[in-house]
Amino acid sequence: MADLADRKRPYADDTTPRKAKKAKESKKYDLDVDDEVAEVVNNGAEADSSDDNKAKKSKKDKKDKKDKKDKKDKKERSEKKDKSEKKEKKDKNEKKDKKDKDIKTSPSQQDDNNAANAPYPPENIVFPFYTQTVSLWVPLFPLGFDKPITSAASQHLDGLVNHYAPQLGGYLLAYRNVNLADKAARADPKNPPTDSTPATLTSVDEYAVGFGWMTADVDLFVPSRGAWLEGTVILQNEGAVGVSCWDKFNASIEAARLPKGWQYVEIADVEEDALPLQQTNGEAMDTEEDGETAAPADTESVAPLQATGYWADAEGRAVEGKIRFRIKDFDVGLAGDNGYLAIEGTMLREDEERALRAKERARFASKRDTHGIHGQKVRRLPEFSITQFGKEDEEEESGRRVELYKGSRPGTPDE
Repeated sequence: MADLADRKRPYADDTTPRKAKKAKESKKYDLDVDDEVAEVVNNGAEADSSDDNKAKKSKKDKKDKKDKKDKKDKKERSEKKDKSEKKEKKDKNEKKDKKDKDIKTSPSQQDDNNAANAPYPPENIVFPFYTQTVSLWVPLFPLGFDKPITSAASQHLDGLVNHYAPQLGGYLLAYRNVNLADKAARADPKNPPTDSTPATLTSVDEYAVGFGWMTADVDLFVPSRGAWLEGTVILQNEGAVGVSCWDKFNASIEAARLPKGWQYVEIADVEEDALPLQQTNGEAMDTEEDGETAAPADTESVAPLQATGYWADAEGRAVEGKIRFRIKDFDVGLAGDNGYLAIEGTMLREDEERALRAKERARFASKRDTHGIHGQKVRRLPEFSITQFGKEDEEEESGRRVELYKGSRPGTPDE
């Protein structure tokens, strides 16, 4: 018992060990509870931290995905932009190359290339004939007051027929529907005015004449460079071909501007080539009168056109009849008392004509640089290219003539 008591209470009077043990045990229990609480708290904190980490990770993943998507989209946009820029650059280079090619081959050359296979001359040709209504402010002399329409036409239009009229801008072929009034008005073709129709004129100052507007329908031939003409071959020589256009106008085409393949054939050479054949066949080679060698049958049709030979086309056929050509150049002037119209033609295509003109300019420039030629060399036109109009109207001629002095004494040889 004592031992038990001693074990239970070693010191009878002192209760401290028991209290201390209880306190120690209580403290230990508290510590265990605190550890559990701390562990629970730590577990909760770890759980919260894990949720936060998951949220952060999820947010980071979303951000990474978004960044990757943005980066991918940016890359795609960049690639698309690069492709677009490359395409634009390629298109630009192609346009530039095409433009450079177009510059090297000018539009006119392209047109010529397109027209190279077209028929020449073209089928639908428009000749330079025009009908138009013109009005001229003209004087009417008192002598024609009784017949104003007839007198106005006689004074101002009759002298221009079959002449080149600068005021009309062409060669006057005919006129009709003449009207004379104080205002420019076209006459009614169904009911044209006559000499009995009153004509109102304007009096200016002290002039004895009356002025008015003469209106008429005129038929004109208007030559211009490049215009098409048609004519009959009337003369041939080694240097040119002469043409009569509609029995109204003469024109010439120089040898350099005849179609490629055309050759000038000397009749004497043809006769010499045919002579052995005629001797072999035993045919007569002398003419009936003067005993000259007869020409082959194919030269008989062109013999009246020239004395020495004829032009043959690429197929060897003699050139005769009607031909079509373009106007290379023309000139209108006055030679003495007579007016004239000179026409030079070309049968070359437009590209061939331009090339020939360029060669001619280069040749002239070379001669000018070499020999020091100043000014443009004047080339004499063939006479058969000139159309003579006859003597100009006496009234126009007197207007051009200026009499400087008229004395009362007899004239001297110097006057």
